Amino acid sequence: MKSIFSFLLLASFVIQAKAQKLKTKDVPQPVLNAFKDSFPNVKKAYWGKDSIHYHVGFFYLKAPGSVTYDITGKRIISEMQLPVEDLPQSIVEYVQKKYPGEIVKEAAQIITGEGTVTYEVEINDLDLIFDAKGNFIKSFKCYD
Repeated sequence: MKSIFSFLLLASFVIQAKAQKLKTKDVPQPVLNAFKDSFPNVKKAYWGKDSIHYHVGFFYLKAPGSVTYDITGKRIISEMQLPVEDLPQSIVEYVQKKYPGEIVKEAAQIITGEGTVTYEVEINDLDLIFDAKGNFIKSFKCYD
């Protein structure tokens, strides 16, 4: 993943249309506590709010990430960039078999508030979605 591009994309997500940019002091304490509990070493976070959710973009262990919370601090969804070598082996094998010679441009782990894990992998102009065990779910065209 192109880190600078990804971070800019992440930051734009936080302040997207329908979302207002927030200062940390304007984020409810339960939301801040939930974020700090999950990512205690993050020094700089970029906050935003839409009509009902709080969004935060940040770097964690040098990888861009984002989390969406409700006002009580319950995580709705999170997305973290992953090094390709951290993908489940079954995903790597699927890509090699179905898209021989293609290179994975970026990879991310997505976790819903209920704990459902999926992986998103980008090759060429496609995003491939896999479940937690690395089973293919679907693909769709991505637009960088």
